[in-house]
Amino acid sequence: MATGTGRTRTAICLMYRLIQAGRFRRVLFLVDRSALGNQTDDALGDIRLEQHKTFKEIHDVKVLKDIEPERDTRFQTTGGTQLMLDAQL
Repeated sequence: MATGTGRTRTAICLMYRLIQAGRFRRVLFLVDRSALGNQTDDALGDIRLEQHKTFKEIHDVKVLKDIEPERDTRFQTTGGTQLMLDAQL
């Protein structure tokens, strides 16, 4: 998809529906640059879903700086480099 066509919005809506349907408990959103992680974090707080609530208002969200998810975390954004470092620990 081209720039500006709503890839992030589409991905967030799809993840929301899969979690709500019980198909998945958690989503790991892997990004290759921190700028994309920050963009995703912003979108999770901007895009309105059901009852005019954002994904962040409905579910617990962890972003790049959050190392370890909590039990009720439904969405975690991380970078490929960070995953490799965590696996080595």
